[in-house]
Amino acid sequence: MELFNFTIRQGSAPVLRFRLLVPENVVDWTTTFYLKDQKERIIFQANGAPSGEVTNAALIGVFDVPLTTIETLALIPKVFSFSFWRTNPGFEDPLVSGECTVKKV
Repeated sequence: MELFNFTIRQGSAPVLRFRLLVPENVVDWTTTFYLKDQKERIIFQANGAPSGEVTNAALIGVFDVPLTTIETLALIPKVFSFSFWRTNPGFEDPLVSGECTVKKV
């Protein structure tokens, strides 16, 4: 599993992009992004999908998780833990985790 930290701003509409360290065909994968507080409670989750902006993304393992302005405005400024998981039944596996810092506009 890869470790990664990033920052987003309230009111922005970022596209979070994750990639596998070793390219792999992910056509049939389902993925979920989780943002958790210090007590490990899920405060936000969103589904990921192979990137529509990267050539052959489903064949090499590049995923996008788009966030909307409304979703980021609802987040309070602080540091959260995040994880991005493969969530197919029987194949649940964390792919990336780390910290996400939310900052005020």
